[in-house]
Amino acid sequence: MGKITLSLCVLGVLVGFAPTAWGGYTGSLSTADGGLDGTGDWISGTSTIEWSVTQNGDQSWHYEYTLTVPGEASGISHFILEVSESFSDPDIFNASGPFSGMEIKTHIGSSPGNPNMPEDMYGIKFDDTLGTTLQFTFDAWRMPVWGDFYAKGGGQITDEIWNAGFGNPDSDPTVGASDGSVDNHILVPDSYTPEPASLSLLMLGFLGLVRRRRT
Repeated sequence: MGKITLSLCVLGVLVGFAPTAWGGYTGSLSTADGGLDGTGDWISGTSTIEWSVTQNGDQSWHYEYTLTVPGEASGISHFILEVSESFSDPDIFNASGPFSGMEIKTHIGSSPGNPNMPEDMYGIKFDDTLGTTLQFTFDAWRMPVWGDFYAKGGGQITDEIWNAGFGNPDSDPTVGASDGSVDNHILVPDSYTPEPASLSLLMLGFLGLVRRRRT
């Protein structure tokens, strides 16, 4: 019984670390369902954000976001997506969308550049975006967790939008990724997916441990 229990425990750890190559999640929030908060035309009209997260064949993750807002033709100025504080430039690749550049750092809330943003946020800023519909994609070696976003308009009128769960409550949900939304948060990249080589080493260690237990 002890051997079986040990084997099941170690196997459970391996399964917990193993990525789900088939996994994929979708979700959305809108002003209509109370999932978004903000100012100006973007909150008084209908704004929506949609996201899709799927896993690539090499175990990296593919992220896609679409933000749609009403109002002026000047549209969206920039979009900030929360990531973990260990996230840096090498962690994002294959980025595509109507933006001029990306900046990964702590962005200050309620500052001239980010008016009304509920609090400081470490994230990726997609800068000089265009239009009232912003769609962008990227790949990352980071698994999805629940987090926040903020976007600002480029017109003279103050238009901003963010997920209603940003700062309310103060901490992000810790439950696993899933379809839909948890407490008005969106899926963002956070912790690393174990590489296949790492999983192989774990499995070899597990088999060696089982052999030692049998002798």
